[in-house]
Amino acid sequence: MSEYYIEVANAALGWIGETEGPALNEAVYNAGAAFDLPFLEIGGYAGKSACWIGAAARELDTVLFSVDWHRGSPEMAPGRECHHPEVIGIDGVHDTLPHFRANVRRAGLEQYVIPVAASSHDLAQYWNTQVSFLFIDGDHSEEGVMDDFLSWEGNIVPGGTLALHDYPVISGRAAIVAGQMGYTHTLQTESLLLMEKSA
Repeated sequence: MSEYYIEVANAALGWIGETEGPALNEAVYNAGAAFDLPFLEIGGYAGKSACWIGAAARELDTVLFSVDWHRGSPEMAPGRECHHPEVIGIDGVHDTLPHFRANVRRAGLEQYVIPVAASSHDLAQYWNTQVSFLFIDGDHSEEGVMDDFLSWEGNIVPGGTLALHDYPVISGRAAIVAGQMGYTHTLQTESLLLMEKSA
């Protein structure tokens, strides 16, 4: 991954840690090289993770679908711990989509990163495309993570990779359920957990 992608990814708003970005990039590249299938992330925010994942998509000539309704969640409200004033849109409402698109464009990844502005739960009901890599970093509640996991994990190809952020504090329960369903831990760095789906 070039220094330029790293620079753009690190400059984007978001909460991907110093070792998490490179780990995402490597894991998604390996998954894509093994299965020649697209990637999917739930929770795009301002495009930080999309730059790390999208760089691998570019190398492999595939795409990342990034699903986010881009209107934020409770912890991003004014006065809360994850609020960024700069993502309030011209209508006075939280809107990270313009920031997402700008960062993806700045990284030269528009051809490889496809933003889908939608509710994860609603979209999952109509999705039928298999993916080699699924990154869940959307709704930051235990119930929300579980819903995202149960809604989307069926689309991961056997042998593919599941990535959970904010482990174990928020996504710990989803990881336990994933383990019971045949996923095995492959790597943990900071709050990023990577799991492989049983073949």
